[in-house]
Amino acid sequence: MGMSSSQARLLSLTARQHNIELRSQQLEAQKLLLANDSDQVYNNYLNALNAKKTIANIALDDGTIGDTLLTANKIFTYGDLDKQYSLKTQSGKTLVSSTLHDAYQSTNSLSDFLKKFGLVSDVSYSVEITERNPAYDNAVDRFEQDYEQWQQEMEDWEEWYDDYTNVQIPNWEAQKPDEDDQTQPWWSSTTGLDSKFQTAGGSCYNRAVNSNNVGCYLHVLGHLIDFSVGKGYNGTGSSINTGWYDGVNNLYTTSSGATYELAYTYYSGGTCHNSSACPTFAEISEILDDEANYTASAAEGETCDITAASSDFEKLKSKWNVDGTLKSLKQWAIDLAYLCKNYGSMGLSASDVTGTITEFQENLKAAIRFDQGVYDTYYQGWLDAKPPYVNPPGEAPDINDYTAGIPPENVYTQGYNGTTFTDKNLAQWYINLWHKMEGLDETPKIKEEVVFNEDTQSNLYLYSVENITKSNTTYTTNADLGTPENENYLVLQDDMLSNNEWITNVLNEGFVQIQVFDINQNKFLDTSTAVDTKLQTVTDEQAIKTAEAQYEKDMNKINAKESKIDQKLQELEADRDAVKTQQDALKKVIQDNVDLSFKLFS
Repeated sequence: MGMSSSQARLLSLTARQHNIELRSQQLEAQKLLLANDSDQVYNNYLNALNAKKTIANIALDDGTIGDTLLTANKIFTYGDLDKQYSLKTQSGKTLVSSTLHDAYQSTNSLSDFLKKFGLVSDVSYSVEITERNPAYDNAVDRFEQDYEQWQQEMEDWEEWYDDYTNVQIPNWEAQKPDEDDQTQPWWSSTTGLDSKFQTAGGSCYNRAVNSNNVGCYLHVLGHLIDFSVGKGYNGTGSSINTGWYDGVNNLYTTSSGATYELAYTYYSGGTCHNSSACPTFAEISEILDDEANYTASAAEGETCDITAASSDFEKLKSKWNVDGTLKSLKQWAIDLAYLCKNYGSMGLSASDVTGTITEFQENLKAAIRFDQGVYDTYYQGWLDAKPPYVNPPGEAPDINDYTAGIPPENVYTQGYNGTTFTDKNLAQWYINLWHKMEGLDETPKIKEEVVFNEDTQSNLYLYSVENITKSNTTYTTNADLGTPENENYLVLQDDMLSNNEWITNVLNEGFVQIQVFDINQNKFLDTSTAVDTKLQTVTDEQAIKTAEAQYEKDMNKINAKESKIDQKLQELEADRDAVKTQQDALKKVIQDNVDLSFKLFS
């Protein structure tokens, strides 16, 4: 009996041990599931770290510039973005909202489409009309008849006047003074400039001619360039007006474009040779200041000896400009003085420069000047000698005598009825979109007409655009989206309209191309968030923060469950050890009973 009780107890403990093992296995399975959940939570977190969003940089309601999430709704809604954008699929179809599709499908023309959005309004106005006055035209006709009769009378008089116009007047006109005739008194000779130049130059002139002294040549040229009274010469004796040489007044530009300074120190230490030379130099310098009249002269048959390809030395030495005109004597002196200062750096010898003095002096000798005052006196005398003019008989009819008090035009007011756009910019936005849905490349701009409304006494702005009949009338259902489409556009599902994640993904993957309307070319052009300054695809920091919070929350739950499972496993392990101990004790009791039984019956 005692042995049966122990065996029953042992069986009970064995069943309990099996139950503990089963529960342990179940808890281990739950722990394994938690590990899988942990991996999933971690993977979700990693995916969230790559979260992107597409934003538009626009003017916000408070007047500041800020970012807003880009959605298809914002593209399809006027005024939500600073520019007009559009979306097209890889196959080239424009994406539109169901609202735009319904408006397009239910209308037959561009005009009806605009009316659908309340953009067309009726206007009534009055305009001032101006028309020709028949009474005025009749008066003009009478004048023309009378004038024709007067012309006939004039022809009769002109026969008498023939002698006056064909004999006296031609003879008088032949006496007109000729400005270009240099033998006449209005051309004054300057003979003696060359000798004055040589005399005033004195020994410095001689050294330049006979000894190739470039410094002396520069000295005498300098007196010709800026030594008139009020410039380099103060008008007294041989004293230099040193205040003139301030680095601004005495800057000169050569015919080849080089600028240089002509300092008074080039004048033999700052003075003339003697008191008599200074006034002579000043006289010549003042004459040469009249650059328009005092130019170099060319002998008969002589032509320009330089071209654009000539060296700077040849251009500066020559009395000719590259364009074939003759230099003024002053400009030629400026060019030659520049050579005197820079001949060494130009690779020239002294004789190359001083050899020009003789030719320059010959041109001084040949210089003559046109005297406008003398010519004007002769010209006025010629005018005064004109034969007296005799007026024709009678006076020509005056049209004002015929049309006095008769207005040339009749003015009246006429009323009109028409249409205009309630919002020009909004209408243009829908016009651009309608042409896009039509598959047309370019969009016409709204025409603007300004009329003065006599009813309101103010300008009335009338907006219009050429109406076009809709061409797309066949629609199918898109297999992927289950929305309507035609050959030019595809309707976007409503749940995608406000989904920033969707537009970000399709733009990044290239499934959809964004376009922007170019107001200069009047059409939509391809663009992207990489090139458009108003659009950007950026990291979604808020999504990352949300993912981090969710990750921590989910992991805390998993860790808490895992802790509870570990605690239960520990409790089961303790139960297992206790049952094992009881089993071992019962097994010993049973064995002792068996051993005792064998002894009793042996």
